[in-house]
Amino acid sequence: MKTKRIPDDDFWKENLSTLQYNVTRQGGTEAPYSGSLYLENRKGNYKCICCGEMLFTSEMKFHSSCGWPSFHRHQSPPRARRARCTVRASLFVA
Repeated sequence: MKTKRIPDDDFWKENLSTLQYNVTRQGGTEAPYSGSLYLENRKGNYKCICCGEMLFTSEMKFHSSCGWPSFHRHQSPPRARRARCTVRASLFVA
């Protein structure tokens, strides 16, 4: 059986921006109203930038006026493990 290699911390530092690394690997957050996906309205899927797993769809998104993208539910079943992949989504337009 082939085992899947888990990237080490140096890999993530080299392949993510400082903000992406802080959010996904250290549990940080973006400042409210500053994220590129806050006002995003295109149809598509939101996927984890680390593992590529689908987290949300645009149909799950709503405007809560809190400063961050808000979703009324997650993709079921959730497959991205929060211990390894803290949610930091990128939009992939369908």
